[in-house]
Amino acid sequence: MGVRALPQIENKNNEIIIKEAEENYKSKKYDTAYPIYKNIWENLKINDPYTLFKYGNVLRKNNLSAIFLEIYKNYDLTNVTEKQKGYINRILSWCLYDTFIKIYDIKDVDTYNDFISVAHQILEIQNVYKHNYYDSAYVKTCLKVSKTIMKRTTTPNYKEVIWWLELLEVDKLSDEPFPFKDKNDDDRELASDKETYYQYLSRSYEKINDYSKCYEICERAIEDIGKFHYRNHIWINERKLYCCCFIYSDVEKSLKEYSIFVEKNRKCYMFHKLANLNFSHGKIANSVLCGSKALLLETDIPKIVNLLADLAYYWREFGNSTNAKKFFYACIYYRVKRHWQLSQELNYEKQQYNFTFNEEPDFNELIQISNQYIGSGNKSKILSGRIININIEKQFGFIKQDSCTENIHFSFRNVIEKKVLHDNCRIIYEEIIDSRNMKDAINVRGE
Repeated sequence: MGVRALPQIENKNNEIIIKEAEENYKSKKYDTAYPIYKNIWENLKINDPYTLFKYGNVLRKNNLSAIFLEIYKNYDLTNVTEKQKGYINRILSWCLYDTFIKIYDIKDVDTYNDFISVAHQILEIQNVYKHNYYDSAYVKTCLKVSKTIMKRTTTPNYKEVIWWLELLEVDKLSDEPFPFKDKNDDDRELASDKETYYQYLSRSYEKINDYSKCYEICERAIEDIGKFHYRNHIWINERKLYCCCFIYSDVEKSLKEYSIFVEKNRKCYMFHKLANLNFSHGKIANSVLCGSKALLLETDIPKIVNLLADLAYYWREFGNSTNAKKFFYACIYYRVKRHWQLSQELNYEKQQYNFTFNEEPDFNELIQISNQYIGSGNKSKILSGRIININIEKQFGFIKQDSCTENIHFSFRNVIEKKVLHDNCRIIYEEIIDSRNMKDAINVRGE
């Protein structure tokens, strides 16, 4: 915004000058008001708190917030009332926001501590003066800090995000979207502060595995937000259904509902989460299937490097050690080449396989493996039998199969319904070939 040159005021008395400043201020002609207030402050030496408040607002409207910060630093607040300090500090919070918070780039690692320090300064102003929510920069600061923490590292401190967001009262946040024009001059909208609050908070609670709290936030968001942006309605509903798989006793029903949602929306990260859910419930064939579908939806290596590791574990548990080795190699190779830290588990696999990384992984082969598995139809038959020879201490048993006279081994970890763990209980199960090239029963549950 351009600022006009200082007007000729030699023949005007102070009262007329102040009146002119007030008229421009009330009319929101801040570019015209700026040189007048500058003259009042610097030349006429009218430096009362009321003038400082108005001058400060004019400065920030002209993108000169840094000047106000310099003035404030040297201003004597000794005889200023608490009410007057409240007005001045309201402008101070906005100028701090303009200068340090709003323009902060998450890639700027060197100034991050200063950024957080100023954010706490704005928070302290709010704690002292209790400004209305949108009179100061308090709300915008909490949201910007939360967004910054979420995006500045691959492993954000989600508890810190929660701390900043829960300083806010959601009922006081604006639910009005922010209109803007895109590069094609088309009218667009940004998510409201309330929508942003729900999005970040629900994600953070999910990441710290507080599924009950995450579910509660998602429920409230769905009721509270009339119109979602950036497909937030998908992310919120996905989190809600995902949390159901942990908080509801009917796991089979929750898994089915989540699976239907994932198949409909077909996102890599959703299939990956579904794969892990199936794996944790002993549904090994389904975990391989969902992991394979996830891999076909994303080719950006940094986004799928963890998926490659999980697919290796899925394949190993499924009994295919050859595929497991290929996926372990790819995961560890991409991490080593990017100088990313290896977990203790991946370091162990690296040593066990004696990987040397002389060759780049054949990523097309991994895609082909996934495609073939997805296209091969039903991966295992549903069989039936009854449980015999349970070994409680070693956590395994055998199933007398209805289909043949041979008994089949199962591990307790592959039993979905623990209530079936007694002799002669009728069950159904799926059969795989394990890493020893022997048959094993998985997904064992009541008939």
